[in-house]
Amino acid sequence: MTRLLPLAGGNNSFATGANNDGRVVGWAENGVHDSNCVAPQGLQFRPVMWSPGTNQPQDLPLFSGDTSGAATAINNKGQIVGISGICDQAVGRYTAKHALLWDKGGATNIGNLGAELWITPMALNQQGDIVGFGATSADDINGDFLRAFIWTQKDGMKPIDPMPLTDHVYSQANGINESG
Repeated sequence: MTRLLPLAGGNNSFATGANNDGRVVGWAENGVHDSNCVAPQGLQFRPVMWSPGTNQPQDLPLFSGDTSGAATAINNKGQIVGISGICDQAVGRYTAKHALLWDKGGATNIGNLGAELWITPMALNQQGDIVGFGATSADDINGDFLRAFIWTQKDGMKPIDPMPLTDHVYSQANGINESG
């Protein structure tokens, strides 16, 4: 087991995914105190990757103007997905204002389902197809009515509705296979 360090000045780090090359992604606190953070979070946190043989985090870029974020998954091609926003409540709500795909050194905003909150990619396959969940309305501040999504390079982001013929109002996608 290897301890994965936070960024300079931070206290905590959290791993969320790894690929077959041994690269690990997640988030790490930096030393910046931010009044937007909701207690007990007090420091900004950034999306990071730890490379094999090192426990030092590599900071991934945030969406322009954002202050905090997290990486949530990595595939074997080195593509990474995650969130970017403000230092809100841990890694939800307004911290998930933008869903990002990091590929070949750049960050791409993959869109949302109608609101810039809770938009969280959870997994991606080797083709770069992404699944996750997000709010469809800015009124869903508590995340009570989130919808699953699938994003592809060809079709962009599409919602995945809850199961039909039930009383479900919520759907969430946490994994995707190679067939999509």
